[in-house]
Amino acid sequence: MIEVMQDLPGGVLGFIARDRVTSAEYRAIKTPRIEAAFANRPKLRVLWLMGSDFRGFEFGAAWQDLMLGLRHWRGWERIALVTDTGWLRALAPTAGVVLPCEFRLFHLSALEEGRRWISEGL
Repeated sequence: MIEVMQDLPGGVLGFIARDRVTSAEYRAIKTPRIEAAFANRPKLRVLWLMGSDFRGFEFGAAWQDLMLGLRHWRGWERIALVTDTGWLRALAPTAGVVLPCEFRLFHLSALEEGRRWISEGL
């Protein structure tokens, strides 16, 4: 399930992933918000919170995430991932090298630090 984070400044979108993220949820919740934000600004920052109850993405949701990221490749300014999930933390350093933007990884206990970092300078 995907939920939208509240109380973030303009230019920052935040999402909370719980349990298993489905393709339908991705299409209905994340994609429209990302596309609408890019319609209004050339650069975007995203904060992803994947808590202890996060179990992963359906293949279709993961594919949509990849395609959305590639479609807006030069539009990402910062991405923050907040999680304690082991496999995500293991893969995150690769994302930091591959992504064309600033990327930081935060533990769940540092969510507020992640919020500050993703919002600074706006």
